[in-house]
Amino acid sequence: MMNKTNILIGLGLVACAFIAAMAVSYFMHEKAAANLKEVDALQVQLVNLIADKGEKYLPEADRARVKRERIDIEDVLLRTEKVYGEQELKRKDGILWIDRTSSACMITLGAANGLIPGTYLSVYDEIINANGTTVSQKVADVVVEKTYDIVSYVTIPDKKFNDFVRDYYRVTVKDTL
Repeated sequence: MMNKTNILIGLGLVACAFIAAMAVSYFMHEKAAANLKEVDALQVQLVNLIADKGEKYLPEADRARVKRERIDIEDVLLRTEKVYGEQELKRKDGILWIDRTSSACMITLGAANGLIPGTYLSVYDEIINANGTTVSQKVADVVVEKTYDIVSYVTIPDKKFNDFVRDYYRVTVKDTL
């Protein structure tokens, strides 16, 4: 009887040790991931600081050649494929959301999809016919105003909010051909 009790206690202690080792491993991984994010943010800050502080020491001709915007979204773009996946980067169709309360329009495409400010996109309304088929009808064009990683703010140059009866529409990147 005593041997069975010792074996059960031993197995219980081994199981507890295994659970404790897994918990420690999990927390170490989470801490390492948080530290990696912090290091990445610090590297971006360092590059921006070096660029800002070093620019005044450059000759005028070199200063004009290296004039650039601060690094912010480029850091995100370097990691987009890893973060969002290859399929997201190839996507050219999205959703246009018209927010009437704030008078803003947003689309579900962004810099990761190749958009930059000034890009034109086509807006389509999906109409269901009596026979059940869906037809896409172009209703407007939008222009990208501000782009982020996978969303962008757009303006509607030739129409007003009241011209749109719904709040959501399909949007597609226009072909450049």
